[in-house]
Amino acid sequence: MPKQPVCQILWLEEQQTYQLLRNGHIECCFVQGSEPPAWFQFLESQTSFAFQGRAGRLSIIKEARPRGAGYWYAYRTAGRRTTKRYLGSSSRVTIARLEKIARELYQVQSEERDTPPLLLTRLRPPRLSASLLDRPHLLQRLDSASRQKLTLLVAPAGSGKTTLVNQWLQTRDHAVAWVSLDRGDNDVFRFWKAVITASQTLQPGLGRASLEDLSRSLQPPFIAPPLETSLSHFINDLAQFSRPGLLVLDDYHTIEEPRIHEMLAFFLEHIPPHFSVFLLSRTEPIQLPLLRWRARGDISELHHTDLFFSQEETAHFLRQALSTSLSEEALRRLHETLQGWIAGLRLLMLSFPASSQATEKSIEQALASLDRPLQDYFVTEILKTLPEPTQHFLLQTSVLSRLNGPLCEAVTGIENGAAQLKAIAQAGLFLEALDETWYCFHALFAEAMRREATIQLGEEALRRLSLQASHWYEHNALPMEAIETALAGHDFERAAFLIEQINQEGLLNELYTVRRWLECLPEPLLHAHPELCWLAALTLQVPENKTAPSAPIQERTEALLQRAEQANMPAGHITALRALIAWQGDHFSEALHYAQQALPLLPPVEQPSSLQMWRGMCLFIISVGHLYNKAFTEARTALLEAYTYGLATNHRHFTDGLLLLIGFCSYTLGDLYQAYEYYQQALHGARDQQNNEIAARSLLGMAGITFMWNNLSLAEQQTNEALALAGNEHPDIRDEATLQLAQIAHACGHLTSAQQQVSVVLARLQLQTTVQAAQKRRHVQIYAAQLSLQIDDQETVNRLLLANEPHDQDEALLFGLLRARLLLAQQRVHEALQQLRSLVSLAREWPFALEIHILYALVHATLQEEQAAQQQLQQALELARNAGIVRPFLAEGEPLAQLLRHLLPTLQEPTRSYAKILLRAFAQAANKETSSAADQLIEPLTPQELSILRLLATGRSNQEIAQEMVISVNTVKYHTRHLYRKLGVNNRLQASKVAQHLRLI
Repeated sequence: MPKQPVCQILWLEEQQTYQLLRNGHIECCFVQGSEPPAWFQFLESQTSFAFQGRAGRLSIIKEARPRGAGYWYAYRTAGRRTTKRYLGSSSRVTIARLEKIARELYQVQSEERDTPPLLLTRLRPPRLSASLLDRPHLLQRLDSASRQKLTLLVAPAGSGKTTLVNQWLQTRDHAVAWVSLDRGDNDVFRFWKAVITASQTLQPGLGRASLEDLSRSLQPPFIAPPLETSLSHFINDLAQFSRPGLLVLDDYHTIEEPRIHEMLAFFLEHIPPHFSVFLLSRTEPIQLPLLRWRARGDISELHHTDLFFSQEETAHFLRQALSTSLSEEALRRLHETLQGWIAGLRLLMLSFPASSQATEKSIEQALASLDRPLQDYFVTEILKTLPEPTQHFLLQTSVLSRLNGPLCEAVTGIENGAAQLKAIAQAGLFLEALDETWYCFHALFAEAMRREATIQLGEEALRRLSLQASHWYEHNALPMEAIETALAGHDFERAAFLIEQINQEGLLNELYTVRRWLECLPEPLLHAHPELCWLAALTLQVPENKTAPSAPIQERTEALLQRAEQANMPAGHITALRALIAWQGDHFSEALHYAQQALPLLPPVEQPSSLQMWRGMCLFIISVGHLYNKAFTEARTALLEAYTYGLATNHRHFTDGLLLLIGFCSYTLGDLYQAYEYYQQALHGARDQQNNEIAARSLLGMAGITFMWNNLSLAEQQTNEALALAGNEHPDIRDEATLQLAQIAHACGHLTSAQQQVSVVLARLQLQTTVQAAQKRRHVQIYAAQLSLQIDDQETVNRLLLANEPHDQDEALLFGLLRARLLLAQQRVHEALQQLRSLVSLAREWPFALEIHILYALVHATLQEEQAAQQQLQQALELARNAGIVRPFLAEGEPLAQLLRHLLPTLQEPTRSYAKILLRAFAQAANKETSSAADQLIEPLTPQELSILRLLATGRSNQEIAQEMVISVNTVKYHTRHLYRKLGVNNRLQASKVAQHLRLI
């Protein structure tokens, strides 16, 4: 059974039309609202296709039914979730409906991607108490501090750091993003996803591209920008935010991961001037470059001596809390003992029952009790004074980091969880409201209760309580918390089951966290779950600082994969992972071997799933193998299928990179118009993702094509934009762009400028010692030698040829063509002819073949062998005609123009019209063509556009033209718009007049 062609419907913004591509070839075009019969014929012939419209990307799949032709469904994958929507029969599937569904699914998934309620409590400040002490001097300190890049609040637990910053924010009009950190945030990707998600409270959509980058960084094949690039995009978004902004990172002392400290330092070094960061921590974050920032005056600091109450504030606090006043001596004694420690004062107040009246004697007694360890004080003076049901409730819920009513009911078995939490909060028992339903204990109280719960209830009971919480989290769609509490409850079998479950549902994208989970599982249990062995091996492949995995990690990976194989894990997944591992280790032959093995074991699937991602990765590796072998047709076919799978899994960076390669293949195969479209798509995607590297490479691809079309001004504009985007971060792009500018300068007659730019690139390459740099240097030297021939500097060319031997087939062609040009310049024509004959069998790609045909024609013309010269030139025209290539002909100047003029009367259409276009370009270059209309014809018409132009001039309608050319009406309209633009006209009459003037018809 033949393989189904890969089909895509792509929206082209510039053309305002939808393009149907089948196996990379443009089949026809459609306009929304007027689908022709060809659209519905296309639907009837397909079972699936990719749709990339204005509103987003969809996978469109026809699901078979026992009776009838089946029904269409639309799938959209974003982040962790794939959403499905029923479309119906083919008669109901229109472009307008696909766009509507794409918009609706985007909206649904935007809502589904909204942060879960439990995480939301970490991304907003806790609720403030109704009775707070006014501290204007500290609020003023924070006013001044907010003008600094970083404000550091370092003080022990219970010093009022969070309350002070929260209180300040309530009285100021600051746009704030708040993150309450915990131990689980020691995952660099999870940390930054929390920060960026919190920042979206400043402005919806802020950091969207960075969030997508972070998600894709942890998805095989781990092709995504470096973390620094993703953060740079986020910083750029912050720079566009008009108001002053503030990021608060609470409990930063919980962060131990060095990579997070490193990236936070990078972030702080580059944030815009109107944005600042507050770090709240129990300890000084010595991993950050604090000394450098202090020396530069970029940091403001508040410590416990600033935050603790003064004696006056202590007195004010006591007056609010107690119904009696204390003597100055008692206040002094109290202040000396507690030294203004705010949590200590709260503890002291809790030791007095609400019904009793504090006296100086009772306060003295309470102060004396504070000399005991804090744990004892909490238990004796606070916990044991509470009713026994409340004590039991607090001890049981101590296993929870955040609490709400239903969760507490599931853990404790009581029926009034929400009311109990509200009563405890109102009693001031160190329970803080996070929002209307969620609470958390103050850190000091939580630690004391957990210790006491261990003593009173025992480890086994606490594990049982954690497991009850795990079941509640699972049933309330909080899988991450369900796994964490299962691990805390030491139910490793349950944790393994939950990890497998969410992996199968495609919900795992925090591989650092998954690695930590799997490391908690006993080894025998891990070995009993082949899928988890495979997953553990995968988590070990997450790139860290772009370094290859260490030898112990490689050994561990191999052991895990062997165990997965022994336990009958599906071979496709194992082999695909081996391909990925080899690819990351730069063992390409091994990667290609495994990818070829894996592909038949990973059956094609239409519904989006992890299989699509692995198939896409294997196809990508296989396509690179085809590229190495110069099998560009096969490479493009594999890349197009990989692109379809990439679209289905919404891996934007991967698909944009694939578009570059598809464009390159199309260019090398001579499909320049298609190549240009692919580069344009990659450029649009890269700009949307703020990916400067892919944008720059796309622009360079487009510039190379517009240069071939002889649109020198556009080529120069595109190259300069690529150069600006590349900056100093991508020296290879910078060098390629500089060489392109040299070619443009040469084409414009500025030979000295071209030589200067080539010299700059050569100087940079001389400083590099890699094999790749040496190869590139030789290629640039060949181009420099071609420029030298323009001023008849034959000695320089001869020295280069004598000093170098070709290292591969491409170099053999480049050096051979240079030698042929030198021989021709030296009038050694027969030797030049012999040299060209030796190159013919090597020239498999059109640029080489075209140059050989052109040089052949010039050599035969020099020998006055007119028939042979015309034959070679006609072959060159046939090779270049469909791609609209102009520049290689113009580069040879008047000798080739004269030969073309002699050949013109013998040519048939459409080659004859193409030859006329070239002759006009020659005349234009020589300032012999003065027609303003001809001046506008910078870009030649394609053969199909010429055919349509002739039929337009006869007065035929679009429908008649479509019937005669066997294409759709939409395709006629598409090409008509293009030829109008190229001719500089707006209607048929104008087109006919200009065409007659230019002798196109």
